[in-house]
Formats: sequence, C-alpha cells, structure tokens
Amino acid sequence: DQNAGLPGTEVFDLDLDPEGNLIVAGRGGLSRWDPDSQTWSRIGALTDDLRRASSGSDQVYCLSFQPRLLAWDGSGWTSIPLPEPWCSAVHAADDLWIGGTAVRRTDGGQLEHAYRARRLPSGDFETRLDYSSQVFNAMGVTFGQDNSLWMGDFYGFDISRRDISEWSHIYEVPHAENDTLTLFPGRGNVLAMATGPDGTVWAAQFAGGGVLKYDPESNRTEHLQPANSGMTGRLIVNLVTHPDGALFVMHDANPQGGDPQLVDVLVDPDDWGNPDSWMTLTRDEGLGEGTVAWDVAVERPDVVWFAIQTVGLVRWDSNGLEAGPDAP
Repeated sequence: DQNAGLPGTEVFDLDLDPEGNLIVAGRGGLSRWDPDSQTWSRIGALTDDLRRASSGSDQVYCLSFQPRLLAWDGSGWTSIPLPEPWCSAVHAADDLWIGGTAVRRTDGGQLEHAYRARRLPSGDFETRLDYSSQVFNAMGVTFGQDNSLWMGDFYGFDISRRDISEWSHIYEVPHAENDTLTLFPGRGNVLAMATGPDGTVWAAQFAGGGVLKYDPESNRTEHLQPANSGMTGRLIVNLVTHPDGALFVMHDANPQGGDPQLVDVLVDPDDWGNPDSWMTLTRDEGLGEGTVAWDVAVERPDVVWFAIQTVGLVRWDSNGLEAGPDAP
C-alpha cells in the first residue's frame, strides 16, 4: 500500500540507484523511494512508460516500451542511440549491456536473430549477433554430460545444442510408419528436457509430440509416443531422470480433456518400445485426484517425491517402509 507519489501503480522493474535508494520503473517514468517520508518522488520530468531500469556506478539506465534507452546522471536525462531498433533488456554494472532482436530483411522475407551489445567508452556499442541458435523462445533446458547446453523451443520448431564453440540442431524426418506427426509438429512445445546418467538427452513435446530420446554417441533421435510405447498421453509438462536411469514423465491430467494418468515411469530406457518397460503410477495408488504432476525429486534411490497440483506433495517409497536405502 506504499503508492503515494507514484505516477501509476503499474510497476515493471525494481532496482537500487548508485546511492542505494530503491527505484521503480513503470507507467509514467522512474520514481525513487524516500525512507524518511515513506513516499515516492519522480526522478526528472520523464513521462515515458518504462519496462526496465538498471543502475551503473554513476548513472541509472532505463528502457521504455518504444523502445528508447535513457540515462539519468543525477541532473538530467540523456537519450542513447540504439544499435538495433528492437531492445528488450538492459543491464548496467562496470559496463552497460543491452539485448534484443535484430531484424534482417531479405528478398524472401525477414530473419530475426538475438543480439547483445556492450557500450564502449567512445559511446558506440560493440554488437554481437547470435546467428546459429534456431531457438526462438527457450523453455526446456538441460546440460549434457559433457557440459554442453541444450535448449528446446517453446514453439516446437527446434532443439539446439551449444558445445564449447559451436551450435548444432536436431531436425529429423519421420523414421517409423506410425511417426505421422514428424519430429517437430507445430503444437509440440518443448516444455521440458532432462539428461540421463548415461548421457541420453530427453525432450518432451507438449500435446502433439511425445518424448524425444537423443543419443549423443550415435547422433540418433527416437520418437516415443502412446502409439509406439507404454506412454499414456501427450500432454507432458516435465521430465526427470532417476540416478539409476529411469525416466519420470509427468502429465497434465486436468478433467477438461487432460491425459488419463499423472505419471509414467520408463523403467528401461533402452527398451522403450516394449510396454513392459513402462510403469504407470495410477491415481488410486496415492496420487489422488490431482490435475497436474509438476515435478519429481529423488531423495534417495528408493524414495521419490511428487508435486501434484490440488493434492500437494506425495512421497513414494518404492520398496516399502520396511526396506532400507540400500535395497535394490
């Protein structure tokens, strides 16, 4: 309820100015908190709607929705020319960094690439474009056994891998007769990724896709789905690997057309096409009437916790309460 003095109650970013005072960027400009009077005061006469604020050692930098990049030096505002017209991020420390989208128009249309830029003492920006990653909006993320970075696209267009210095991407046409959805169906958002103890990389495609199994050694991608495995549905929201290799597949099972079950366990990832390699943890075995299985945590090899929406936390002792942690 500390809104006195703010030009508006829509606040988009918080930071501390160079003197350590709390500042807010929002509708109608930048404001500073006065702890003595318990009120806000506007900084300068700026009335732009601001989406970001970040303080350097002697200046405060703000990014408006237009976008415009502005600097406050304690006495006035200065507009800083942007190297690219679309800027969505600003971070100030010893150096000023910005990031956004660079658009390159060609005869065939336009290309969009992420960029980041550092401001030099001359006032110009040193800009670097990331041409190689095909991911528009990273949602599922994991690290491989070799510390490579894996990102899955929210829109289901691509999975990209970043090695020490290179990007590579997974594109693959259907390789099985029943693989009619192809590898990246338009509605197959990659919401989750995970890495197994043997280096296998898993990716879940919500709705249309199922689960992708990528073997870095053979460079092969396999497509798991209900039609060719023991998986019970396609509305997959998360994946977690067990230290012994099993894969937990978590579903959206809401009553409005969700999957029939909450959790599938792929006990033998090497034989995923065999229904006997799968175990379904049914609602009547303790998961209750939950609507979504959001996460899994393996406390020890025989004890697993589930976070189930509308139910809460559920503890599963797979060997029973009488068995110890060293039981197989």
